[in-house]
Amino acid sequence: SIDKVYGGKREGFFVLGDKGKIAGTVGVKEESKKTAIIRRLFVDPSLRRKGYGSLLLGRALDFCKEKDYHEVVFHAVTSMKNAIDLCRSMGFKEKEELVLGGVDVTRFVLTF
Repeated sequence: SIDKVYGGKREGFFVLGDKGKIAGTVGVKEESKKTAIIRRLFVDPSLRRKGYGSLLLGRALDFCKEKDYHEVVFHAVTSMKNAIDLCRSMGFKEKEELVLGGVDVTRFVLTF
């Protein structure tokens, strides 16, 4: 359940609604005392290009600041073009290329 996965004191899961429908989600998971991971960043395909991704990611970053994280990490595969563009626009920088479970993943990091 969401409570079990995102129930830590410094973790959260946010849902954005639009006319009774889930428009998007984002989760914050603690990686270490100073580092949070953004997970489950998703906007319904029929509701994309409306700024919902920016709202969700902005809320998650505010939460990370409130919880005194110093950096936020987002892992993206190349097919996640919209999410990558959004992260870059919000100040995330590419840090390294990884292979996780046979999939090429880029680790993006935002420091504050």
